[in-house]
Amino acid sequence: MLKNIIMKSFAIENYMYITIFQNSITQYFLSICLFIALFIVYFIIKKIFLQRISKKINRLGFVSKNIIPLYSNFNFIIYYSFFFVSIRILVLPETVHTILSSVWILLITISIIRSISYALFAWLNNRAGSNGINVFNPKMFSPFISVLLWGIGGIFILDNFGFKISSIVTGLGIGGIAIAIASQNILGDLLSYVSLVFDRPFEPDDFIILENYMGCIEKIGLRTTRIRSLSGELIVIPNSDIVKSRVRNYKKMEQRRVVFELSITYGTDTDKIIQLCEFIKNSILSIKNSKFDRSHFKSFGNSALLIETVYYVLSSDYTVYMDIQQKINLMIYDFCNTNDIEFAFPTQTISIKNN
Repeated sequence: MLKNIIMKSFAIENYMYITIFQNSITQYFLSICLFIALFIVYFIIKKIFLQRISKKINRLGFVSKNIIPLYSNFNFIIYYSFFFVSIRILVLPETVHTILSSVWILLITISIIRSISYALFAWLNNRAGSNGINVFNPKMFSPFISVLLWGIGGIFILDNFGFKISSIVTGLGIGGIAIAIASQNILGDLLSYVSLVFDRPFEPDDFIILENYMGCIEKIGLRTTRIRSLSGELIVIPNSDIVKSRVRNYKKMEQRRVVFELSITYGTDTDKIIQLCEFIKNSILSIKNSKFDRSHFKSFGNSALLIETVYYVLSSDYTVYMDIQQKINLMIYDFCNTNDIEFAFPTQTISIKNN
């Protein structure tokens, strides 16, 4: 019995040293065991560590929606990396090692490019959709970004495969300079569009004043921005001109500061002046969406006593401002009529002296 067991162990040991394609069965066995061990370690990390992280990531909203797809891009790369590491134990021809290394570099490059592209477009979509307004369509940029990313990735792959890319890069550089010179104005407008998109000085439906033009933003295009003026005509302005100009955006205004003056006649009693300032204060405080600042007897004018009032309208809407100002004006007019306070108008007194 013992003799048979010893003979079988020697037989198994002999089998383990049998060589197939320059590698023993022991080497193949170790390679398979290494692959299985790496897979088990990865499975444990994935189940324990990544699940805990995913619970925290899910609370982040936008981030959680985009990290999981990015992670799935690298699943196949991880498995291939395990295979690539475990097969390094074996003695293989140099050509096979070169092919396996090239495939690994190719897969890594493709996964990184896809991940960068996905993350970039996810961020652009999130930025475009924030505040509920789509200022621009990220799909407009997809051809340019895709060509740029895959071009860089292709040059990297060719360089690792042993191709001389210096001439290709030189040719692309010369061609790019020629195209840039030929389309300088168009590229300037496109770059200005990118600046408007990311800086966001205004959005569609915003009321702006741009140099000598005013109106509501109707559309922000790749080359031009369209403004609908108050009189109804459409104003088309190149994006490069807008970037160079000073823009006043009234839609972004959280509150409007209003200053107005009253001119009352000389000879008005001081008590009535104090009462008028107090009445203006109480009137503004009683109106919704308004905040009183001050009301004072400012100065002596050429033909009137000047009362200056400052208040704030808590809205950017021009119509709301005009409604509030109209209410204030009507209240002041009624008060002045009731209390015999006369409004002044420009007058001149001419004295004629005889010799």
